[in-house]
Parts: sequence; C-alpha cells; structure tokens
Amino acid sequence: MTPTQISLVQDSFRKITSQFGEASRLFYEELFRLSPDRRSLFPADITDQKQKFTQMLAMLVRNLDHIGQVSEDIVDLGYRHRAYDVEEEDYESFGQALLRMLEKLLGPDLTPDAHDAWAAAYDMLARVMQESADATRSSEGFYGRIIRDVMVAQYGVALRNEARSARASISQEIESGKVIRLS
Repeated sequence: MTPTQISLVQDSFRKITSQFGEASRLFYEELFRLSPDRRSLFPADITDQKQKFTQMLAMLVRNLDHIGQVSEDIVDLGYRHRAYDVEEEDYESFGQALLRMLEKLLGPDLTPDAHDAWAAAYDMLARVMQESADATRSSEGFYGRIIRDVMVAQYGVALRNEARSARASISQEIESGKVIRLS
C-alpha cells in the first residue's frame, strides 16, 4: 500500500468510528447474504463477534502505516480462521462484505480512490492471513498455542512474558472432527 492509500483508509475509517454498531451489523448482514452457508460457523448470538470484528478492524487500520508491529496478530488471525474452517473463497465474500459496508456507511465520502485503498488494504490482510493459514505448523507449535490460550483464558497467566490484553474466548465443538475452537 502507498502512503496515500493508507491515509485514505485511515481518514475514511475515522468517519465511521461513531457507527461501529451499525458497521458490524451491516458487515455481517452482507456477509451472510453473500455466503448463507457460512452462517453455521458462527454462534446464534454474534454480539461478541461483532465487537471483535470492529476491534480488530480498528487495530489494523490504526497500524497500517507500521503493519510490522501487528504482523503477528495478522498471522494469528489467519491460523484461527483456518481452525474455524474458513476457506479461500470465504475471503472474497468477506472482502465484498467489508466494501459494501463501507459504501453504505460512507456513501459519496467513499471516493473511488478510497474504495481502491480499502480494497488494497483488505487484499494485503487477506493474503497474509491465507499464507499463514496455509503454512505448515508443527504439532508442538499448534498445541503450544492452544495451551497458552487456555492458560490465559482460564487462569490469566501469560506464558513467556506474553501479555494479552483480552482473554481468549474458547468454545468446544464436537462435530466433523472440530474439537476446540479458539478465538
């Protein structure tokens, strides 16, 4: 992304920060319209998921000009989405839903250049997430991350001096080989 594109994304994002509730509602409404079969990947009540979406979006937009500082978070997001059975085509629906949400919220303030900047930002994010999800992980590393997240969620213990601001949310799902889902 160019510095101009980063500014366009950050400037347009500031215009919707007071509308996070509506933003997440529009986003998920559009996502489930585009991919109704993916609705089953989410709990019946997606209130918490909507909040996670806006928090992650805000963090990513805020750090676009120094993306290296959040690259581990993006990689982790890719790993987690793989565990949630998110597939390559889902990234396209997600990107379309994001852009449609922005179109509805910003109207004419989402200029063609701003639209292209958001598309570039999402493309960058999606590629890193997909590549990290596809990367081979050792079973030791995989289970080590699960153990760390359980320790943080259940006991508030951060391993190896890793501080996490939010507790990991853990749910179990026993169907078609899915046993533990971390978010």
